[in-house]
Amino acid sequence: MPRDWSQARKRTRAAWKRTRTLRRLVVVLSFVVLTWVFSLYLVRRAVAPQPNPADQPSTLFGAAQVSLFILSIHIGIVAVLGWQFIEGMIRRAVEEETSERLEVLENEVRGRSLAVLGYIIGENSVLPDFSKPIDVERLREAIYLCEQGYMRLKDTGLPAEFMALNNLLGYSCVLRDRSRRGYLLEVARRLRAAAEEHGGSPNLLLTYAHTILEFGLEPKELEEACTIVADIKSHPSLDAKQKREADQLASRCDERASGMQRRQPQET
Repeated sequence: MPRDWSQARKRTRAAWKRTRTLRRLVVVLSFVVLTWVFSLYLVRRAVAPQPNPADQPSTLFGAAQVSLFILSIHIGIVAVLGWQFIEGMIRRAVEEETSERLEVLENEVRGRSLAVLGYIIGENSVLPDFSKPIDVERLREAIYLCEQGYMRLKDTGLPAEFMALNNLLGYSCVLRDRSRRGYLLEVARRLRAAAEEHGGSPNLLLTYAHTILEFGLEPKELEEACTIVADIKSHPSLDAKQKREADQLASRCDERASGMQRRQPQET
C-alpha cells in the first residue's frame, strides 16, 4: 500500500508539472498574440484611419515591427529582473552553504580541542599503568572534556571521534564510577563496531574489552571480551603500553574463569 501511494504521488507530481508547463506556454503565446494585435491596432490607427486593402501588407509589416519592439522591451526587462533574482538566489545559496560548512568545521575544531585537552588532563591524572587515579577531580574533568569532544564529533566518522570516545572509556574504567554503567556500555559497543569497521584496531578493542570487564553484567558479553583480549594478546604489532594492558586484562579474564570453576563444584 505505501509503495502504491508513493507511485501515485509521483504520477500526480509529473502530471502537475506537465500542466504547469502548458499553462506557462499558453500565457506566453497569449501575450505574444495580444502584443501583435495591439501593434496592428496602433499601426492602422496611425497610418490609415480608413484601411485600404492595398496597404494591408505594409500595415502587417509595420505591426510586426512594433510588436517585435514591444516584445524586445519586455524581454529586456524580464532579463534584467530575472538576472537580479537569479543572482540573489545564487548569493543566498552560497552564503547558506558556506555558513553550514563553517559551522561543521567550527564544531569539529572545538570537538578536537576538547578531546585533546581531556587527554592531556587525563594522562596527568592517572598512574602510568592506569591502575588508579592520582587526582579524582581532575580525572572527572578529563572525562567530561572527552565526552564533550565526543558529542561534538559524534557521527562524523572522523578518527578524532573515536579517539575522544576511546579516552572517555579508558579514563572511566580508571575512575570506576558505576553510576553511568548503562551509558558506558552502550558507547563501548559503538567503539567495538567502529574498531571492527576499521580493520580491528587493537587499541580500540582493548578499551572495549576493558570497559566490558569493568562494567559488564552479561556473561556472554564478558566471555566475548575475554576472547577479544586473547586474540589481541598474540597480535605481533602491539606496543609496550598495549601489551601491558592486554596482559592485565588477560589476568582479569583468568581470575574470572578460575572463579567460575570454583563456583561450579559448590553449585553441584
